Amino acid sequence: AEYMGGRIIVVSSICAVWALEKVSQSLYEKFTNPMPMAELEAIAADFVQSAKDGVNSEKGYSPSAYGMSKMFVTKMCFIMLDELKNDPRNLLVSPMHPGYVNTDMTSGKGNKTPEEGADSVCYLATAPLAEIPKCQLISDRKIMEWKR
Repeated sequence: AEYMGGRIIVVSSICAVWALEKVSQSLYEKFTNPMPMAELEAIAADFVQSAKDGVNSEKGYSPSAYGMSKMFVTKMCFIMLDELKNDPRNLLVSPMHPGYVNTDMTSGKGNKTPEEGADSVCYLATAPLAEIPKCQLISDRKIMEWKR
């Protein structure tokens, strides 16, 4: 049997992609190219301070704090996967979007059941590693493009 390795599955959101579409060209380039975790942490700290100061739009951030948070967590996953690529434990880090799930968070307006929303998590947790796309945001077992 294939050694499955460890898995880290992080709930992100399509809002990460929507935020990526709205950031400045400079931020877009940073988020779509390799960067060290320390740089991501510095950008996140700057975003928080810019939001407190009311200048986040002027600094090129998306107006959606939720979208920015999901953009940060998605990029964090990509960085973690890159940092772990030579780890002998065969680790996988996967951000995923569950969809618009009918929960309290969506005020019961979601078009997916919780079971349908959990499908990608179950897939990422159990599928053979060779089948899982690396360094990608996943939804409905498919790749969501990380670009404008």
